[in-house]
Amino acid sequence: MMRRWWLLAVAAWCAAASGSDGAAPFAWTLRAPGTATHYLIGSIHMLPPAAHPLPDGLERAYSASRRLIVESDPLALSSTELQGQMLAAGTAGDAGLTDEIPAPLYARLRTQLGRLGLPQRMCDALRAWLCALTLELSGYQRAGFVPDLGIDRHFFDRARADGKPVAWLETPQQQLALFTQMPDGLGREFLASALDGVGDPDMTPQRMLEAWQQGDVAFMHAQIEQLRRDHPGAYARLLSVRNRAWLDPLEDWLREPLPTLVVVGAAHLVGDDGLVDALRARGFELDAGVRP
Repeated sequence: MMRRWWLLAVAAWCAAASGSDGAAPFAWTLRAPGTATHYLIGSIHMLPPAAHPLPDGLERAYSASRRLIVESDPLALSSTELQGQMLAAGTAGDAGLTDEIPAPLYARLRTQLGRLGLPQRMCDALRAWLCALTLELSGYQRAGFVPDLGIDRHFFDRARADGKPVAWLETPQQQLALFTQMPDGLGREFLASALDGVGDPDMTPQRMLEAWQQGDVAFMHAQIEQLRRDHPGAYARLLSVRNRAWLDPLEDWLREPLPTLVVVGAAHLVGDDGLVDALRARGFELDAGVRP
């Protein structure tokens, strides 16, 4: 599943991020007194084949680590069982999408589907949140982006092959529930947010990847702040609330002497609600880039 804002790599501390090691975009070296050196990487969850191999700095962070922490278990999330649960929960049944969203939003959806060359009624049997996910995923797939090539999945597969322990910040069922238990009002907001990006040249998959690769903090910051301003409910549910839930277990792991690589969606690093500032507030030292 694809969430546009989870692709964003941004930080409110622009001076630090803009000075990041060019070979490790949106990566931080993390230390606490008496513990090991750890690394924090902002992930893009889908990538095209041409984006590989990954930047050298990211590979150095992996090689220097002895444990990997990711958002959730990607194998379980891609399983037939969980995908079936998502489809079942996201199918509107007798009600249909038109009973869930207002007529102006539905008209906007059909217009955008037509512009994309997609069937205008393709979402009629879906809940609003699943329609939004379908739009997001469709756009990235048409651009040649592949879930199995995302940064977190790349390092997850490497860790399994190398026998490194892997932990996650939320269970697959918790991640699934972000959508399957989404209130109707938030589902409408989520769909409106997805439609905001359709046809916007600043929100194409290629532009987002380019901004990440170049460390274009100003561009990235503008995108995430617009999301927070225009759709605060969706922003809170998918980003800030989860960040707060992750902090305690993440701090426990990072105070252990086992060098650890943490890979989460890049937008989880943002500003006052982001993990970098939150970890600094808890006494960790974070430096942009991958350092020895």
